[in-house]
Amino acid sequence: MNILRGAVAVLIASTLVACERSGDDNSVTDGGLDGGFLRDGVANVWIDPDGCQHWYIDDGIEGYMTPRLNRDGTPKCQDARGEIILKDGSRVASEPEPTNS
Repeated sequence: MNILRGAVAVLIASTLVACERSGDDNSVTDGGLDGGFLRDGVANVWIDPDGCQHWYIDDGIEGYMTPRLNRDGTPKCQDARGEIILKDGSRVASEPEPTNS
């Protein structure tokens, strides 16, 4: 019974040690293979097939995405599909919605 309690204590301690806490007030931390803060990341906008916009940051190995929201908290979407403006200023035509005809 003492061995079981000791094993449980070691398991709990190792679980708590694995938790990471940053001393910085920055709540966005990349804990993956390339680690570090994302404060210098450049956010881009991606428009999904439904016309809704998403912020994304791609730091090479990992990527992060979140919906782009209006001030009232609703997703920022558009009905018309036109072109996508990339971060370098170039424009790419978006693909039309597929039809069942």
